[in-house]
Amino acid sequence: MGLKTLMEKRADNLLPLNEKKCKVMLIASQKSRIKADDANDVNGVILNGCRLEEVNAITYLGVVLDHHLN
Repeated sequence: MGLKTLMEKRADNLLPLNEKKCKVMLIASQKSRIKADDANDVNGVILNGCRLEEVNAITYLGVVLDHHLN
């Protein structure tokens, strides 16, 4: 599911979203990550006009997930 589809479904169900609290983490091979980093330097990920912070690790329900999925 793409980001656009996710945002449409969120709006259809009247679910609020705080873009300032959202983060993005790329999970990919090193080769793909280098290509994506080059592309992100230009635009990054924009959601409702707000640029999302890119992180290498995030805590979800007490579990730390990193971009290597370790």
